[in-house]
Amino acid sequence: MDESSASSASDVREVHNYVVATEYGLEQIKHRPITLSLLRELHERLLHQVHGERDRPGEFRDVQNWVGASNDIAAARYVPPPVMQMQDALGSLEKYFNSKAGDALPPVVRLAMIHYQFEAIHPFRDGSGRIGRLLVILLLVHWNILPSHLLYLSAYLERSRKQYYDSLLSVSTNGEWEAWIIFFAQGIFEQARDASKRAKHLEDLRRTWRSRLVDLHASPPAHQLCDWLFERPLLTIPQAAAHLKVAYNTARTAIEYLVSAKVLEPLGGKSVKYICLLGRSAFIRRKSELKGFDFNIIRKLKSLAGLFQSNEIAFKTLYYVGLRQLNAIPVVG
Repeated sequence: MDESSASSASDVREVHNYVVATEYGLEQIKHRPITLSLLRELHERLLHQVHGERDRPGEFRDVQNWVGASNDIAAARYVPPPVMQMQDALGSLEKYFNSKAGDALPPVVRLAMIHYQFEAIHPFRDGSGRIGRLLVILLLVHWNILPSHLLYLSAYLERSRKQYYDSLLSVSTNGEWEAWIIFFAQGIFEQARDASKRAKHLEDLRRTWRSRLVDLHASPPAHQLCDWLFERPLLTIPQAAAHLKVAYNTARTAIEYLVSAKVLEPLGGKSVKYICLLGRSAFIRRKSELKGFDFNIIRKLKSLAGLFQSNEIAFKTLYYVGLRQLNAIPVVG
């Protein structure tokens, strides 16, 4: 495997792990509070078989760490608290997650404070940033503000990386809470607006695809399968047959209509799978956004198919890899 392919595989694995950790966290908070134990479990899944695996996945750090490219702590940009103080700070933060103490504050302000505090503690050797961003999503769902993972805050933070780090540091060095909270709230606003536009685009896309099927005089099962793809974007003919409760040949014909309508694309392999092109069009709206986009990503994912434990995980991984490739360009229009 050449360096480029290895980099692509590493990127897909990292995003895949983030999706797995998110799905696990959302399922867990249905029946348990957000605790330090849960954060360690998320961290273990996040670092599974990636470069940070040597940094003890699922365990809080037991050594002093620091933030910055330098190997010398004296030249570090930021030095988190020592291990003993870290444990105390984490205990206090855990209580705050699940207490009523912050209810008087607007949820976004409370989230901004929690996110800063977690990143300032920096409890893991590697992956503290990713867990901190995931924590925001889990808290939004846990507090019944979002029904599910509908907000991709990481896109905003990646676009504004320097301001993000500078704002966090300014709280630590100068107590500039107001500037940090405004920056964080702006991110919530922008990504909520972006998610709303993407949802509208998906509705438009569904109408477009159904119109194509009408033009092709497609069978009723093809129309039914088209709707199902928004729930299950990766499938085989037997899976389609089972869902539609029809014979194999009927399901195959329905899939052929969807391929002709450029809704599905075959992946090949021993057991031929078909992937919904939603993975591309869900986040591409204009030609200017195509620069640098790797249209072979679907085939790259095919070669890494062993990563995926479910169709939903595969699709979400594809989606987030695509967002990374586009440098998280927001949908417009």
